[in-house]
Amino acid sequence: MPGIIRVYDTAFTWLGEIDSYESLQFTRRYNAVGEFELHIAINKQYASELQKDRFIMVDNDGTRSGLIQSRESFLSDKGIETVVVRGKTLGCILDRRLTITGSYDRVRGPAETVMKHYVNNHLVNGTYASGTYSNRKIPFFSIAADQGHGKEISWQSRYESVLVVTNNIATFCDMGWHAKLDIQQKRVVFDTYEGRNLTDKQGVYPPVIFSTEFDNVNALNFVDSDGQYKNVGYASGKGEEEDQVLLSVGDASGFERREVFIDGASAGDTTELTKIGEQKLAEYKRLQTFEGVAVDTGSFVFEKDWFLGDSVTLKDAKWGVTMVTRITEVREFYEGDYRLEVRWGDEIPTITSVVQKIQEEIKRPQESTESGRINAIVDRLDSGVLLRNNYFNTAVVDIVRNGVKVTEFWLLINARYDHATNRFKRINVNNFSFGWQFQADGTYPGEEGSGDYINQGINLWKANGKKAYGEGDPARDQTGEDIGALQPDGTWREFGIMLGWNNHFMNDSYGGMTIGGAGFEIDGSGTSPFNRISLGKFSGGSAVPNRPVQDYVFTYNGICWNTQHGLWNKDIDNISGFFFGLKAPVNFYDTSDGSFNPWSNRADMDKAEFVVMKLPGSKPHHIENWEYLIRITSDGKAKIHNYDVPLSRAITVIPNKNNAADVFYPDSTWNKDNSYIISMKGVTTNGAIKPITNYDATFFDYGLFLGVPSGFTKVTVLLTRIL
Repeated sequence: MPGIIRVYDTAFTWLGEIDSYESLQFTRRYNAVGEFELHIAINKQYASELQKDRFIMVDNDGTRSGLIQSRESFLSDKGIETVVVRGKTLGCILDRRLTITGSYDRVRGPAETVMKHYVNNHLVNGTYASGTYSNRKIPFFSIAADQGHGKEISWQSRYESVLVVTNNIATFCDMGWHAKLDIQQKRVVFDTYEGRNLTDKQGVYPPVIFSTEFDNVNALNFVDSDGQYKNVGYASGKGEEEDQVLLSVGDASGFERREVFIDGASAGDTTELTKIGEQKLAEYKRLQTFEGVAVDTGSFVFEKDWFLGDSVTLKDAKWGVTMVTRITEVREFYEGDYRLEVRWGDEIPTITSVVQKIQEEIKRPQESTESGRINAIVDRLDSGVLLRNNYFNTAVVDIVRNGVKVTEFWLLINARYDHATNRFKRINVNNFSFGWQFQADGTYPGEEGSGDYINQGINLWKANGKKAYGEGDPARDQTGEDIGALQPDGTWREFGIMLGWNNHFMNDSYGGMTIGGAGFEIDGSGTSPFNRISLGKFSGGSAVPNRPVQDYVFTYNGICWNTQHGLWNKDIDNISGFFFGLKAPVNFYDTSDGSFNPWSNRADMDKAEFVVMKLPGSKPHHIENWEYLIRITSDGKAKIHNYDVPLSRAITVIPNKNNAADVFYPDSTWNKDNSYIISMKGVTTNGAIKPITNYDATFFDYGLFLGVPSGFTKVTVLLTRIL
């Protein structure tokens, strides 16, 4: 049976052999790290040995080995407790070291020699893995003998991941590499290799052709993209402004010429600058890739007729594509049956890989300052050039705001920052605008007068557009290009006002978090329908035309289940939606002169009540369709399904010698019209407690006059009040 997994610790001690599991996916790449994912029931033999920082090896093949990086347990829908183990091929160990050097670590030679130089220098026995740096050495990591393969190159690195350096050299030189497990020698061995030419254009080896006509490949996906392609680069070296060295690499003209700026300020001379330019320009190549499932027809067998890294011929007559390309990735699936997926050609960049690349550039110390890549990126981001869309912009704001110096970076949607006026501007005044604010200096906007000048944070702001307001709302006409408004004292204000930026989310220096919107949604890990914690104003409208808003609009604060913020809609219309929490009428007279304000958002908290409300399935969200299941007012009145909930109170009295007593009401809300006797019991002279049914009572404004049979020393009356 293929797919037998052996488990070892980092001392290369055998811990177990697993041949029964639910699934294993193992991916290897020609010039990059691969990964694996294993699903196994927790009660399977040796499943407990699958722990982080242990090795696995598949089918006793050192190149099919990996390092466990995570372990997750969950209960499946079949009630089986399953462990999911994930990790990467052993080359991931290179990511544990940076190329730390006083100046750039520069080396020239064949690609294999250069790659092994960096691995040796920082993990094995080199300058930065021995002596005073001996704590950087990984004892079990070794390097295979250098054969000097690959094209001649020069390379430099400083404070980069050794894994990133290795990947970049391998990609630039079209060379493969791996780190394999050698159990006999108790080592992880790093080595490089070059794939063979198995195309139909050579005569040394039997050609390997993948084609739908031969039925040895299916489920093909073909990508041919020039989206990032550049063929001429302007590499900038040392110097400032007009004194900066600038060289051109690449050769193209006319419409076919595609130019890109390349930062090469770390180059020691023009020869090195040219090499850096060529290396960086190679990253902007055309992308051509095939993905498909290799079908075992017996004609071309994996790891017998062809291997990872070999160049082969691909044909698809229907698409009219014939392509000579390298096998760059193989994904093996052990899930009952064995399946093999193959990628030929270039890897498509992902958002994650692009961000990681930018992070590597930013984290790495720059040899130049003013002209370095960081400043070039900031300059171009600030102008919006890199984002290629008018609605998406960035800004670096370095101003004095309300007497406090602030330095901020903004990501903007439907907004821009005007440095001439120091104001934010809407692009489409009808739509909402959003801004992520990253503060490096200053304090939270609006709190400049607090005296706390170190409370920086990361904040998400929203500015309303005209469509946020109804017809006739004065704010609709007041909303213009500028985000903010002129204040009565002549100052400009842009934060915390209706026409300016309003907080959606805030995370400050002290760990405090604030949600400034209507609330947030909880999806319950897929539980349906959704739940929301919400604070807002009823916006479901009325079925009665022109019904005055003061008759039905209210504020609320609570939980929405299958209802959305504003209680105006449901996630699933044909089932009921619910709200429970506090509601209060709107104070429509909150103006300074007490006049009516139909746009008021002020809650009348003295009239707040607790409610549980229901909007039946398939009914419109108008106020008339909402049902009150429970209502409890601030003064204690309660209703369930619109029926009054009586209040009860037990009152104990001592009968006089005439077997009578006055029973006083608990407070002034009780009277002879709303009070009733539910039941009565008493304590007899011998201490027994018995119910009293044959009593006489007369209700008065103060309470009731009670007469009971003789023989009771104490009487308890259970009174109720109907609201």
